[in-house]
Amino acid sequence: MARSFNPIVFFPLLITLLAYLSQPPHPRDLKPKVFVLGLSKTGTTSLGDGLAQLGYKRLGWKSILSRYLSYSYHRYALSPADEQERLAYLDILKRQTEYYDAFEDLPWPFVYAEMAKMYPSAKFILLTRDEGKWMKSMRTHLARGIWIGYEWFYGVEAINSKLDEETALQAYRKHNTAVEGYFADKPGRLMEMNIDEGQATWECLCSFISCKHVPDGKFPRSNSAESWGDGTLMGKLGAIPMTIISRVEEAVVSLLENQKGTRLESFVLKGMFLFWKAVLVLDQATVETWWYFRDIK
Repeated sequence: MARSFNPIVFFPLLITLLAYLSQPPHPRDLKPKVFVLGLSKTGTTSLGDGLAQLGYKRLGWKSILSRYLSYSYHRYALSPADEQERLAYLDILKRQTEYYDAFEDLPWPFVYAEMAKMYPSAKFILLTRDEGKWMKSMRTHLARGIWIGYEWFYGVEAINSKLDEETALQAYRKHNTAVEGYFADKPGRLMEMNIDEGQATWECLCSFISCKHVPDGKFPRSNSAESWGDGTLMGKLGAIPMTIISRVEEAVVSLLENQKGTRLESFVLKGMFLFWKAVLVLDQATVETWWYFRDIK
């Protein structure tokens, strides 16, 4: 009689394999880290795609880890926090940045000082745009759905009035000025790149990060309004999963904010910690597997 398949027998092997794949690479396998400090709709995804084409292991908004780190940033950095909480967040950043060598989108534009101290050889790229074009892109972007992080980082949930525009612009200008000021006495570590002035090129990027080879072809142009399919049926359907995830995340964040220091908060945090740990192991295992097959092609 043929034996029936018992998946439980293979479960420990699967967990062992995922744990192995999720380990950070040896330092010699990583490049000097590059942090993209541009805010939303300044060309961060395009630059991230460019760095990925150059062989950088990249962490962007498509990874669930970025969302986790952004919510953690709000909890430990934007909210009143004691020294122990601040150090805990720095430990989170240290452990997670070991996996990658290129970083774009949130929360990286707001932790540049911490990353500059943590990684003395890292380089930073501040992406900027024509303010009018940036505002137009942001208005469209924020109209795709409400996310609590918009208010944290830009001071508005949507751009529906002149006051909203001015609030977002003030956040944009304040951020760029702060970055320029911080790196003013750190020559060679910061480059500014304006995508509206034709500066997003392979030559410009490679001259800053010292590429061994400058790629042929056009520089990536990603995450444009056309790629979202705004107004189309597929575009609307594609936004549904992200909306659901955002609502669940926001509910948990709201619960924790209102229950700080309680047993309920401790219970939820422990549950979320286990959930994120499992998700991050799977996410990192997927990334490492993708890179393995990419490298053997």
